[in-house]
Amino acid sequence: MRPAFAFIVFALASCGGTAAPSGGTGPAVGASASASTAPSASAAPSAASFTDLVRAGANASYKIAYRYTASLGTQTQTFDQTWYVKGSLMRWDLATLDGNSSFFFLADGAYICLVQGQPACLKIGAIPGFQQPPSVDVQDQIRQNPDRFDAKEQPARTIAGVSAKCYAVQDKGTASLGNGTMCYSSSGFPLYTQFTAPTGSFTMEATSIGTPTDADFTLIAPVRTIP
Repeated sequence: MRPAFAFIVFALASCGGTAAPSGGTGPAVGASASASTAPSASAAPSAASFTDLVRAGANASYKIAYRYTASLGTQTQTFDQTWYVKGSLMRWDLATLDGNSSFFFLADGAYICLVQGQPACLKIGAIPGFQQPPSVDVQDQIRQNPDRFDAKEQPARTIAGVSAKCYAVQDKGTASLGNGTMCYSSSGFPLYTQFTAPTGSFTMEATSIGTPTDADFTLIAPVRTIP
């Protein structure tokens, strides 16, 4: 994820923005996430299937703060990530050592916004070679086509104080995304994901759950273009 972030910082700088030193203040990312611990076992929630839960979550509204760990080769990064979902509207906030960024998926397109230096947003389609973070890609593919994944039920867990139904998941598609473990609340909220993909592995565990507002889906900075 660092190469994509570095490229976008460079692109914004060429538009007149400047990157702040690591650790600069960025947009609020919801409730602060505490260090992650292994989810504990609990009584199973409802008897809904994997597909049922994913489809329920695709129509749900939620704001979830996660503790996120991503590994690529010998490099590992751990940071806070917050997801806002309201129907087809989505937003992801990342708080890393490189700085803070926000991804917006709105009715008129997808954007990435940075607040370092001179805050600005770029339309993702305008960024040459841009690739979505693995977590975004995996969750997006599962939301769009849950039947593409072979899901075997695992012991239930309690995550962020919520009962979760868990599955061992394997992508059955021709170009496989990989495999891992997915846990959902009875409303379809994604509470825990551990996934190993060709591009690397990641784990994201919910630390707090809330409700998004309309204001959460307003771009946090002016839209700029790459010359």
